[in-house]
Amino acid sequence: MNRYQAQVKQTEDSYVTTMANVQKFEAERHYFLKCVNLQEASQSMITRGLIEWRIGHENPTDFFLKAIQAAELAAEVAKELGTKMILDSFLYYLDSLYASAVMGVPFSDALKRIAHLPEAELTHPNELKTRIVQLLDAHYFLLVENGEVPVSWSELKGWLAKKRGFKLYIETFHSYARIIETSHNGDLSVAQKSILDAEKLYGKRPSGPHVGSNWGGVPIFNEEIVDIRLAAVIRKAEEIGGSGFGPLESIHRWRW
Repeated sequence: MNRYQAQVKQTEDSYVTTMANVQKFEAERHYFLKCVNLQEASQSMITRGLIEWRIGHENPTDFFLKAIQAAELAAEVAKELGTKMILDSFLYYLDSLYASAVMGVPFSDALKRIAHLPEAELTHPNELKTRIVQLLDAHYFLLVENGEVPVSWSELKGWLAKKRGFKLYIETFHSYARIIETSHNGDLSVAQKSILDAEKLYGKRPSGPHVGSNWGGVPIFNEEIVDIRLAAVIRKAEEIGGSGFGPLESIHRWRW
């Protein structure tokens, strides 16, 4: 079994196991564990789709649709369990929204409710790094959803600039934002350069909580999958720019 086959088996096994657990915990009324397993099932299918996308063996659409379905179910359960459950698992839901964006599938209301954090949370982050990364991802999503830089970004960027370890995150947001901004004025060459910048930044992040998957078993690094956030940004930029803008060139561009 080669590395690709091992990664595929890992994601498939995870999906089958977690979906079986969902039925078990539903019957036992363990709704917290049901939610956790739905989230993990969703992430398994997101990761499987990203692997296939990068390697090109298979159309990732079906995997992404399974991920979105699991995330929607998880979001409904999380809503009943309360805010803490949503915040602790925020990134699972964002990945499914990005998958929706790249495929042109309408955003689920259940997932959008989670993605739209209150204004106070967008600009005044908790000191925990996981919470800060969630806020960054919330801004990435607002950029994709609305096609413009969120007003709250300036304040968050000022706060992050005073902290250590977030320079790469800030640069990543700026590269995404430039792609969107150039789509408004039709500057294709600048957009293409900005995509190259974003790809280089992605390459500097070998793996991480919001840019790749690296759980037990065979590690899956960013060089083996696509940047689903960049893919969503490219899709939005082409929508804004219209027929005369693009197609943009990137391994991270949706082509199905």
